[in-house]
Amino acid sequence: MGTGVSPKWSPDGQELYYRGDDAIMAVRLDSSDGFPADAAVPLFPDRYVPSVDGSNFADRYAIAPDGRFLMLKGPPQGDSTSELVVVRNWVEEFKGLVPIR
Repeated sequence: MGTGVSPKWSPDGQELYYRGDDAIMAVRLDSSDGFPADAAVPLFPDRYVPSVDGSNFADRYAIAPDGRFLMLKGPPQGDSTSELVVVRNWVEEFKGLVPIR
């Protein structure tokens, strides 16, 4: 059994999600019978972006009210490059490119 960080409840409160070693994990819970838990299952096996300081304790995923997930994935295995492009004031740039009547 591995360790987990960054736990979050599902919108319906029936599952607990967390970041495992190399996956987003899920555990189904049943609060009607003493709170037993099923075995943890990987939902999204992959590498995800760690926090800025290199630790794994930062929240790098979110769960929408409808149950969809948003996660920041890391670079592919063996790829040591990473790049993030941030476009500031993109609305003004967009207005300059698209004629507005």
